[in-house]
Amino acid sequence: DSSMLDMNEITIASVLSKTSRQLIYVYDFMKMWRFLVSYSKETDNKSKTIEVIKSIGNMPEEAPNIIFEADKEFEEEADKLDDYPY
Repeated sequence: DSSMLDMNEITIASVLSKTSRQLIYVYDFMKMWRFLVSYSKETDNKSKTIEVIKSIGNMPEEAPNIIFEADKEFEEEADKLDDYPY
């Protein structure tokens, strides 16, 4: 699909703003390294380099296991999707 963007074409500003302040960034889908990225403030800096301005905790040697659980609130709606003719 030619309408798809490459990752190097997407800016942080295009997905984060003052109204949508956080996103979860998955770095490695096989190991599920994930990061919570938060909007802090807008600057005039147009640098192409990445800068970590705040880090919480220590990086583990291996990504922890993730248990994906559906919220009870959405189970009924999810069941309806099972019957949806794709």
